[in-house]
Amino acid sequence: MTDTNPLYTSLSVSDADESQVVITGEIPVEAALTYKRQALKSLGANASVDGFRPGKMPEEMIEKRMGEERVWNEIASFAVSDAYPKIVVEKSLKPVGRPQITLTKLVPGNPIGFSMTVGIMPEITLPDYSAVSKKAIASVTETEEVTDADIDEALLSIRKNHAHAKWHQDNPDTHGHDHDIPETDLPEMNDDFAKTIGDFATVADLKIALKTQVASEKKYKLKEKRRVSIADALVGKTPFAVPPIFIESELGKMTAEFEGNVRRMGIDPMEYLAKVEKTVDQLHAEWRPEAKKRAQLQIIINAIAEKEKVEIDQKQFDREVAHIMEHYSDAKLENVKAYVETMLTNNRVFEILEGEEKAVVADAK
Repeated sequence: MTDTNPLYTSLSVSDADESQVVITGEIPVEAALTYKRQALKSLGANASVDGFRPGKMPEEMIEKRMGEERVWNEIASFAVSDAYPKIVVEKSLKPVGRPQITLTKLVPGNPIGFSMTVGIMPEITLPDYSAVSKKAIASVTETEEVTDADIDEALLSIRKNHAHAKWHQDNPDTHGHDHDIPETDLPEMNDDFAKTIGDFATVADLKIALKTQVASEKKYKLKEKRRVSIADALVGKTPFAVPPIFIESELGKMTAEFEGNVRRMGIDPMEYLAKVEKTVDQLHAEWRPEAKKRAQLQIIINAIAEKEKVEIDQKQFDREVAHIMEHYSDAKLENVKAYVETMLTNNRVFEILEGEEKAVVADAK
């Protein structure tokens, strides 16, 4: 379209809630009519009339058969779809997801009115994320130190698990039932019992192995707590409106996680929901605050990754993708690649925030 015959006129772009904009405008009649042949071809592609093969019906016959309103609606669909990317470029928008398009005026032979609600990538101002993360890490008071009490707790857990397993062997008809076993009925922790646990000659050997295991578990849990603290702090220090499409995407992931967890318990998700008297919509309503927080955090992480120029290791990326595809052969390769890229990028950003590399907090001069 030239300036003398524009594709759209009366264009207006206004801000809406939740990092969205509303675009309104009109498609002039002259511009709309340039899509008529394309619209008739589309409508006639599957139309079948005696004497004509599908897609071979004359345009005049298609227009008469389909009716003026239907043809104009098809014209509007092509014209508005063509206008959208041009508007995005003209207005320098950064859209996310598909626009919600409403035709506000649709009278054959008249300008076509449209309204588009478009999610846009929010502009965020990152805080001094290095300082924020350092403070968040310091707020976690737990340590990786393994105490005698930790070892005693681990030994008690082993005795309880052994007693429960034996109880179920002796009472096979009560599988799955919970029950309490008094500590006085638990097996005594001595060298003979230690030998039944694994390749241990004495309780002392078992304690050495437990200390290593407990230390590893405490290190992992501490790392997770620190990362949760960092995430909470970053979200709290970086307020911005989250586009609904990101929240819906996180709700979809949470739903998939929920269904996977329930199925692993051998229960159909719908049967589980019926048992707890809840619907998917009710779950989504409960999860929405967490979904919004997840979406907000991911946008922040992406911004930090861009600023830090984070690059993932290609060999590690290939290994992770191959591992997942080996175990989930039905998964779409594109989705797996996107998941692995996000996972590795997020992990690298957290490593930077944890101080493995000095984070850049000021723009390059």
